Amino acid sequence: METIKPDLDSWLAELADPSRPFTFSRWGDGEWRSVLDLGAGSANCDGHTYFPAMGMQLQQVLCSRPSYRLGLQSLAVKLFKTRIMGFLAKHRLQGLTWYDADIFHKAAIHGRLSDVVQAVAKRKVLLIGPLHLKDVPFPVAKRLQVPTKNAYQHLTALLDRALEALDAETEPMLVSVSAGMPAELIVDALHKQHGNKHTIIDFGSLWDQLVGVKSRSYMRVRNK
Repeated sequence: METIKPDLDSWLAELADPSRPFTFSRWGDGEWRSVLDLGAGSANCDGHTYFPAMGMQLQQVLCSRPSYRLGLQSLAVKLFKTRIMGFLAKHRLQGLTWYDADIFHKAAIHGRLSDVVQAVAKRKVLLIGPLHLKDVPFPVAKRLQVPTKNAYQHLTALLDRALEALDAETEPMLVSVSAGMPAELIVDALHKQHGNKHTIIDFGSLWDQLVGVKSRSYMRVRNK
Protein backbone atom coordinates (compact mmCIF):
# COMPACT_ATOMS: atom_id res chain seq x y z
CA MET A 1 0.00 0.00 0.00
CA GLU A 2 1.35 3.38 -0.97
CA THR A 3 1.13 6.54 1.09
CA ILE A 4 1.98 10.08 0.10
CA LYS A 5 4.97 11.46 1.97
CA PRO A 6 3.90 15.05 2.71
CA ASP A 7 6.34 17.94 2.67
CA LEU A 8 6.58 18.96 6.32
CA ASP A 9 7.32 22.63 5.60
CA SER A 10 4.28 22.92 3.34
CA TRP A 11 2.03 21.36 5.96
CA LEU A 12 3.45 23.61 8.68
CA ALA A 13 2.75 26.66 6.52
CA GLU A 14 -0.86 25.53 6.17
CA LEU A 15 -1.05 24.73 9.87
CA ALA A 16 -0.01 28.26 10.78
CA ASP A 17 -2.37 29.96 8.33
CA PRO A 18 -6.00 30.48 9.47
CA SER A 19 -7.07 31.08 5.87
CA ARG A 20 -6.02 27.57 4.77
CA PRO A 21 -8.04 25.13 6.90
CA PHE A 22 -7.55 21.40 6.47
CA THR A 23 -8.47 18.27 8.38
CA PHE A 24 -6.16 15.34 9.10
CA SER A 25 -7.31 12.00 10.55
CA ARG A 26 -4.74 9.35 11.51
CA TRP A 27 -5.36 5.61 11.15
CA GLY A 28 -2.84 3.55 13.07
CA ASP A 29 -2.67 -0.04 14.26
CA GLY A 30 -5.25 0.60 17.01
CA GLU A 31 -7.80 2.11 14.65
CA TRP A 32 -7.34 -0.67 12.13
CA ARG A 33 -7.47 -3.38 14.76
CA SER A 34 -10.81 -1.90 15.77
CA VAL A 35 -12.09 -1.52 12.20
CA LEU A 36 -11.13 -5.09 11.39
CA ASP A 37 -12.67 -6.41 14.62
CA LEU A 38 -9.40 -7.96 15.78
CA GLY A 39 -9.33 -6.60 19.30
CA ALA A 40 -12.53 -7.80 20.95
CA GLY A 41 -12.10 -8.06 24.72
CA SER A 42 -8.67 -6.41 24.72
CA ALA A 43 -7.12 -2.95 24.75
CA ASN A 44 -4.44 -1.03 22.87
CA CYS A 45 -1.04 0.06 24.19
CA ASP A 46 -2.58 3.01 26.03
CA GLY A 47 -5.24 0.90 27.73
CA HIS A 48 -8.12 1.96 25.48
CA THR A 49 -10.69 -0.82 25.06
CA TYR A 50 -11.65 -2.06 21.60
CA PHE A 51 -15.41 -1.51 21.83
CA PRO A 52 -17.27 -3.32 19.00
CA ALA A 53 -19.58 -0.33 18.52
CA MET A 54 -16.57 1.95 18.14
CA GLY A 55 -15.18 -0.34 15.47
CA MET A 56 -18.46 -0.13 13.57
CA GLN A 57 -18.44 3.65 13.75
CA LEU A 58 -14.85 3.81 12.55
CA GLN A 59 -15.85 1.58 9.63
CA GLN A 60 -18.67 3.98 8.82
CA VAL A 61 -16.28 6.92 8.74
CA LEU A 62 -14.12 5.23 6.11
CA CYS A 63 -17.11 3.99 4.13
CA SER A 64 -18.33 7.60 3.88
CA ARG A 65 -15.23 8.30 1.77
CA PRO A 66 -14.02 11.35 3.71
CA SER A 67 -12.91 14.31 1.65
CA TYR A 68 -10.26 15.34 4.17
CA ARG A 69 -6.72 14.02 4.52
CA LEU A 70 -6.40 10.48 5.80
CA GLY A 71 -3.20 9.28 7.42
CA LEU A 72 -2.10 5.65 7.25
CA GLN A 73 0.48 4.45 9.75
CA SER A 74 3.28 2.21 8.48
CA LEU A 75 3.00 -0.06 11.54
CA ALA A 76 -0.65 -0.73 10.70
CA VAL A 77 0.34 -1.73 7.18
CA LYS A 78 3.12 -3.95 8.49
CA LEU A 79 0.73 -5.76 10.83
CA PHE A 80 -2.47 -5.88 8.79
CA LYS A 81 -1.68 -5.09 5.16
CA THR A 82 -3.62 -8.00 3.66
CA ARG A 83 -6.62 -7.45 5.92
CA ILE A 84 -6.64 -3.70 5.28
CA MET A 85 -6.50 -4.22 1.53
CA GLY A 86 -9.32 -6.73 1.82
CA PHE A 87 -11.47 -4.30 3.78
CA LEU A 88 -10.85 -1.51 1.28
CA ALA A 89 -11.63 -3.81 -1.65
CA LYS A 90 -14.81 -5.14 -0.01
CA HIS A 91 -16.14 -1.62 0.47
CA ARG A 92 -14.76 -0.28 -2.82
CA LEU A 93 -12.50 2.18 -1.06
CA GLN A 94 -9.35 1.54 -3.07
CA GLY A 95 -9.58 5.10 -4.41
CA LEU A 96 -8.97 6.70 -1.03
CA THR A 97 -5.80 8.79 -0.86
CA TRP A 98 -3.54 8.07 2.11
CA TYR A 99 -0.83 10.25 3.61
CA ASP A 100 1.89 9.22 6.02
CA ALA A 101 0.07 9.28 9.37
CA ASP A 102 3.26 10.04 11.27
CA ILE A 103 4.34 13.24 9.52
CA PHE A 104 4.38 15.22 12.77
CA HIS A 105 5.73 12.39 14.92
CA LYS A 106 8.60 11.86 12.48
CA ALA A 107 9.28 15.60 12.68
CA ALA A 108 9.67 15.15 16.43
CA ILE A 109 11.99 12.16 15.97
CA HIS A 110 14.19 14.21 13.62
CA GLY A 111 14.45 17.21 15.92
CA ARG A 112 11.74 19.40 14.42
CA LEU A 113 9.07 19.28 17.10
CA SER A 114 9.82 22.93 17.91
CA ASP A 115 8.86 23.83 14.33
CA VAL A 116 5.49 22.15 14.79
CA VAL A 117 4.96 23.96 18.08
CA GLN A 118 5.86 27.30 16.50
CA ALA A 119 3.27 26.76 13.75
CA VAL A 120 0.59 25.80 16.27
CA ALA A 121 1.46 28.79 18.48
CA LYS A 122 0.45 31.15 15.68
CA ARG A 123 -3.12 29.92 15.87
CA LYS A 124 -6.05 30.24 18.23
CA VAL A 125 -6.18 26.70 19.63
CA LEU A 126 -8.95 24.46 20.92
CA LEU A 127 -7.17 21.60 22.67
CA ILE A 128 -9.16 18.40 23.02
CA GLY A 129 -7.10 16.04 25.15
CA PRO A 130 -6.41 14.46 28.55
CA LEU A 131 -5.58 16.37 31.73
CA HIS A 132 -1.83 15.88 31.44
CA LEU A 133 -1.79 18.18 28.38
CA LYS A 134 -2.79 21.16 30.51
CA ASP A 135 0.82 22.42 30.48
CA VAL A 136 1.60 22.30 26.75
CA PRO A 137 4.09 25.05 25.80
CA PHE A 138 1.84 26.96 23.42
CA PRO A 139 -1.18 29.22 24.05
CA VAL A 140 -4.51 27.45 24.31
CA ALA A 141 -7.68 29.51 23.96
CA LYS A 142 -10.11 26.74 24.88
CA ARG A 143 -9.71 23.30 26.45
CA LEU A 144 -11.90 20.26 26.37
CA GLN A 145 -10.70 17.52 28.69
CA VAL A 146 -11.13 13.90 27.65
CA PRO A 147 -10.70 10.85 29.90
CA THR A 148 -7.23 9.34 29.98
CA LYS A 149 -8.75 6.03 28.90
CA ASN A 150 -11.86 4.97 27.01
CA ALA A 151 -12.98 8.38 25.81
CA TYR A 152 -15.39 6.50 23.55
CA GLN A 153 -17.71 5.95 26.50
CA HIS A 154 -18.16 9.73 26.71
CA LEU A 155 -18.20 10.42 22.97
CA THR A 156 -21.66 12.01 22.72
CA ALA A 157 -20.98 14.49 25.50
CA LEU A 158 -17.53 15.27 24.11
CA LEU A 159 -18.92 15.98 20.66
CA ASP A 160 -21.67 18.19 22.05
CA ARG A 161 -19.14 20.26 23.98
CA ALA A 162 -16.71 20.47 21.08
CA LEU A 163 -19.38 21.56 18.63
CA GLU A 164 -20.67 24.11 21.12
CA ALA A 165 -17.16 25.53 21.49
CA LEU A 166 -16.71 25.89 17.75
CA ASP A 167 -20.22 27.22 17.16
CA ALA A 168 -19.34 30.16 19.40
CA GLU A 169 -16.20 31.05 17.43
CA THR A 170 -16.15 33.89 14.92
CA GLU A 171 -12.53 33.35 13.86
CA PRO A 172 -10.84 30.19 12.56
CA MET A 173 -9.35 27.90 15.16
CA LEU A 174 -6.84 25.08 15.15
CA VAL A 175 -8.48 22.08 16.80
CA SER A 176 -5.85 19.77 18.29
CA VAL A 177 -7.31 16.34 19.09
CA SER A 178 -5.62 13.75 21.33
CA ALA A 179 -8.22 11.20 22.34
CA GLY A 180 -7.07 7.73 21.36
CA MET A 181 -9.03 5.78 18.77
CA PRO A 182 -12.20 7.90 19.16
CA ALA A 183 -10.17 10.84 17.85
CA GLU A 184 -11.12 9.79 14.32
CA LEU A 185 -14.81 9.95 15.25
CA ILE A 186 -14.34 13.38 16.80
CA VAL A 187 -12.37 14.67 13.82
CA ASP A 188 -14.98 13.37 11.38
CA ALA A 189 -17.92 14.90 13.25
CA LEU A 190 -16.21 18.27 13.64
CA HIS A 191 -15.16 18.32 10.00
CA LYS A 192 -18.73 17.79 8.85
CA GLN A 193 -19.87 20.85 10.76
CA HIS A 194 -16.83 23.12 10.68
CA GLY A 195 -14.22 21.75 8.27
CA ASN A 196 -14.58 24.67 5.88
CA LYS A 197 -13.52 27.13 8.59
CA HIS A 198 -11.35 25.44 11.21
CA THR A 199 -8.18 23.35 10.95
CA ILE A 200 -8.82 19.99 12.65
CA ILE A 201 -5.88 17.69 13.38
CA ASP A 202 -5.48 14.40 15.23
CA PHE A 203 -2.08 14.99 16.84
CA GLY A 204 -2.30 11.76 18.83
CA SER A 205 0.44 11.44 21.44
CA LEU A 206 2.66 14.14 19.89
CA TRP A 207 2.40 16.61 22.78
CA ASP A 208 3.03 14.03 25.53
CA GLN A 209 6.81 14.46 25.48
CA LEU A 210 6.41 18.22 25.96
CA VAL A 211 4.75 17.67 29.35
CA GLY A 212 7.06 14.93 30.57
CA VAL A 213 4.92 11.95 29.55
CA LYS A 214 7.03 9.47 27.57
CA SER A 215 4.15 7.50 26.10
CA ARG A 216 5.98 6.26 23.01
CA SER A 217 9.25 4.36 22.63
CA TYR A 218 10.91 7.05 20.52
CA MET A 219 10.34 9.56 23.34
CA ARG A 220 12.05 7.26 25.84
CA VAL A 221 14.98 6.57 23.53
CA ARG A 222 15.59 10.26 22.88
CA ASN A 223 15.25 11.21 26.51
CA LYS A 224 16.90 8.37 28.42
